[in-house]
Amino acid sequence: MVLHEEDKTIKIAGMHVSLPTNEHSKNESFPLKELEEREQVLNRMVGEKTKSLQQDLRDCKQVEEELQQAHRILNIILDNIDAIIYVIDMHTYEILFINN
Repeated sequence: MVLHEEDKTIKIAGMHVSLPTNEHSKNESFPLKELEEREQVLNRMVGEKTKSLQQDLRDCKQVEEELQQAHRILNIILDNIDAIIYVIDMHTYEILFINN
């Protein structure tokens, strides 16, 4: 049985029952067919997780690009205001931002 956790619940990803047969030799400690089926289930799970992670990465990159664009626009707006605008850390009194 192959289990995996999804949304805080454990789900069965694959299951195989081995019954005594002549499909494996006496020297095999585990039926080869069952191992091959488990490998297929695990390969499918890895493929699905890989696709999910690739989509998450694309989403993060898009959000990062949008955030950088918004930051550039905000800096342009603040730099073109005819007044001094600054941001100071209230605990350290460090100047975090000052417009041009």
